[in-house]
Amino acid sequence: MHRCYIRASEHTGKDSLKRMKDELHHHMKNNNIFQKAKEDMLGCLINLKEHIVMQLKCKLQESIDLSLKTPNSSFLPDDVTVEYNKMKMCYEKLMGCSGTVQFSPRLDLQTNTFELQSGNGRKRVQVPTGVTMLTPEIVKDLTTHNHRPTFRLQCPKAGLFQCSSTELVFLMEGKGDVIYMMTQWDSSLLGSMTPAGLLFSIDCPEQSVRQLHLPHCSCDEKDDNLSVAHVTHGNMEIVQPLKATATHVIVNITHLSLFGLIWDVFSFLPVRSQVLLFLQPQGNRPQQHIINVILLPRNVPLCEVERQQRGSTFIQTSSNCTLSPRGKYGLCCELVANSTIQPRSGQFDCDYSPNFHSTFQVFLNCMSGAENIRLSLLDRGSNDQRVWECLIPTG
Repeated sequence: MHRCYIRASEHTGKDSLKRMKDELHHHMKNNNIFQKAKEDMLGCLINLKEHIVMQLKCKLQESIDLSLKTPNSSFLPDDVTVEYNKMKMCYEKLMGCSGTVQFSPRLDLQTNTFELQSGNGRKRVQVPTGVTMLTPEIVKDLTTHNHRPTFRLQCPKAGLFQCSSTELVFLMEGKGDVIYMMTQWDSSLLGSMTPAGLLFSIDCPEQSVRQLHLPHCSCDEKDDNLSVAHVTHGNMEIVQPLKATATHVIVNITHLSLFGLIWDVFSFLPVRSQVLLFLQPQGNRPQQHIINVILLPRNVPLCEVERQQRGSTFIQTSSNCTLSPRGKYGLCCELVANSTIQPRSGQFDCDYSPNFHSTFQVFLNCMSGAENIRLSLLDRGSNDQRVWECLIPTG
């Protein structure tokens, strides 16, 4: 700035003040242009930094997942963190600051620990090498008026823990109790989106849950149509999942509330499904038997269907199959006389409504002389091709 004043002071004679004023105005104009360019450049650098940090976080998570699958692998995420630290140094030099980004995670496969820097200081978290299956406790005091159970999963340490009833998986950074229940979707929040799983209300008093694995029914784990819905205070936020496996969609979480899977657009592609059978009691008519046949997506927990079929007996048999949403199917009963099936055709709705009704009912008037019953599910849209069958002993 002092050079501008020197040049301005060199003007003498007539109109010297005017020329000095013009010189100063010209300098101020150039300075404003330079300042605007500097601000634009800094804004671009900040956006670039955020994009690079996000990419590196994804790379780090991928390396951790790969390391968990291959514990003897020599591939370490150190390359990712080294790359990140170099980028961070360059960014700090450009911005003239230091310590603006608090992200320097490292995975030590020798001790199976994950070290990360957070706002509360540096932590070392034990990394699990596999998923531990746990049987949840049903909390009777918290069971709702509609008899939907509230589960408590007691996780004794850091690691991956799966609920045997719902197939939910929790990544814990330490010991904690996870309390959760199935609840109903609010159709007013969904708009054009469709539920792709049940909605779970999840809480952890110790706040030690860091990742949630939600079971899905898609046949393609690379299904881009799947997203995670996070519902808080009557509002729904769409969270892009970290990744998907053959059975679960994984999402990082910072706080807990309602979580569930959604399809951005309803899909008619086949999904992993299940055929569940329940024997309905007939009271004073012991010679007559009724089998309720329910077609559901694979990620509907059996315990929820059993709760609605209270009083009926679940028939343990092969249940897995692949069905097309809104597809038409029929049921065939063989090896037994005097059987009636209603209806002749039923639709697979692939929905997650509160009530799971029977798609078919099989009426068996007399089973004397029959050792087994064979049930087959037929695809009406593919010339009655068998897509599922089972053999049920009558003894």
